[in-house]
This record gives sequence, C-alpha cells and structure tokens, in this order.
Amino acid sequence: MKKKSIMLALTLVVAIASSTISFAAAQPNFKDTKVTDWYYPYMSKMVDKGAISGYPDKTFRPNKTMTNAEFITTIVGATVGKQDKTGQHWASGYMDVAKKNEMVIGDEMQQSDWNKPITRQKMAVVIARTTEKVLKEEPIANADKFKTQLKDYAGLCDYCKPYILQAYGKGIISGYPDGTFGGSKTATRAEVCSMLTRMLEPADRTTEKVVDKDKTGTIKDIITNSQDIFGGKHLTTYVISDPKLWNMELGEDSLQKYVKMKDPGLAIFVTDGKAVITSGRNATRDGRYAVLYELRGVQSADITKVDYIGSYDSVNPVLTLIPNPFKK
Repeated sequence: MKKKSIMLALTLVVAIASSTISFAAAQPNFKDTKVTDWYYPYMSKMVDKGAISGYPDKTFRPNKTMTNAEFITTIVGATVGKQDKTGQHWASGYMDVAKKNEMVIGDEMQQSDWNKPITRQKMAVVIARTTEKVLKEEPIANADKFKTQLKDYAGLCDYCKPYILQAYGKGIISGYPDGTFGGSKTATRAEVCSMLTRMLEPADRTTEKVVDKDKTGTIKDIITNSQDIFGGKHLTTYVISDPKLWNMELGEDSLQKYVKMKDPGLAIFVTDGKAVITSGRNATRDGRYAVLYELRGVQSADITKVDYIGSYDSVNPVLTLIPNPFKK
C-alpha cells in the first residue's frame, strides 16, 4: 500500500512537471533571426501562439512581404486559433473563419487576390474589425480628430478610412515619420508580428494623440543656431515625437558608433540648444537607418548628453525632435 502511494505521488509530480514544461514558451531558433533584432519579441509571441511559423529551411524571412492569405492566416491564428483547410487553397479555412467573424466582409478579399501582397490600409480594415468583433474592444469615439495627422488621408481608400483612423488612433499601426500613413504600401512578416502583438496587448501600444500645443513651437526657441544649420530656409517650426515610435537602439562596429532608427530624413543632434548635422545616414537590413554620432574616433556628438535627435525632411517644413532615450 505504501509503495502504491509513493508511485502515485511520483506519477503526479511527473504529470505536473510535464504540464508546466508544455506551457513554457520556447524561444524561436531561426537561422536568419537574432534575439537582438527589434522584431524578435513580437515574432516570438506570434510563433508561440501558433499564428506564424518559419520555413522548412529553418528561416523566418522577416523582410518577406505578406500576402492577403498569409495575413488573414496570421490574424485568425492569433485570435481564433488554428483552422483546417476547407477548400483547395491552403488558407481556405482561415478565410472562412475571418468572414464568419466579420473580420472580412463580402467580396472585399476575393480568392484571386489571396496570393497578392496585402496593403497597409487593408490590414487596418481587418485589424480594426478584429479588435471590435473578436476582441470585443470599444472603438475610439471621435476618431476623425486623427485625420489632420495623416498628410495622405485624402488619398487613402475611402471605405478604409474609418478603420485606418481606429487602427492608427489606438497605436496598432503607426504612421511614417514624414506624417503619412502609406496606405498602398505593403508590410513585412516582422512588421505584421509587431502590429498583431500591439493589437492583442494594449499595454504595448503607443496611443496616438492629437499633438498638444505645448509640444510644438518655433525652432529658434529651442535651437539657437538654426540659421546656420538650416541655411535660412522655410523650416521654422518643430514638433516633439515619442521615441517609442522610432524603434531606436545603439549600434557599434570597428569604425563607427551609431543610432539605429526609422528613416530620419536629414538627422541632427541637439545638445544644450546647439544643433549639429550627423556624420552620415545608411539604410540597414531591417528598413531603419544608422545615424552616425562617432566616426573613427572623431566625435560628432556625445550620445549620453544629447537632448534631442532631430529628423528633418526637406519636403516637410517641420522639424521632428525626438527626446534622446540614451541620455544619462
């Protein structure tokens, strides 16, 4: 009797340990990803949910453009769960569930388009509907207030506009540094993982706000040498941007030290009211840019003392000032 009790106890311990292990999220191990990649935490969450997976050659291909079918499969997998095929196309079951849950309505995503790249505005439509219909999240009231923050609003797909304002206003899909939404642009697998993580986890969102008056001003009030830097051009005003929107991190190699960020246009560093143009700007594999602050030992800026990193596009007469997240 005693032996039976001991065996039963051991069996229970093993069962509990096994169940605990099964719930632990495994760290994805793809040949073309690193834990330091900006998208890695988002990718890990989507892989753990079974919403997205790698390829047979053990790659994830983060920069690969997503198709309509792939996006629907990922968002349905992340919210409703895995689906079996219901037709000839591998994504048929996911498409059926998307329509059943009103994530996709009518013939707006015909089968002839399933294998075509999905646009950001179509993603916004599906995401906004999913947050409301599946996740039961209340829509933003008076979302029209965000229209003025999107320079290309007039050119966006008309029926997409209300959904874009919801996805943008909730901080699920952000706009570009130049103030556009880029509705006709596509998205990579890495970008979709970050969007869907923010959709599922509101705490990860940077909620868009209509810019407050105290976050805008005249450049000469914050940069004393603006005339020297900008050559007396029409650039006169600034706006403060949230650093979280720029996915910034520091980088270094044998020749240079740099800040990795989204496309900053012409970048500058501002320290104690004085601005200097950065040493250079080179595109990186993940679509961001390496903005140099030290090259071959010649210091352009002490990154620990910089107040703002500025982004200036000659097409846009407003200087974006990003509070330096690396300041000490």
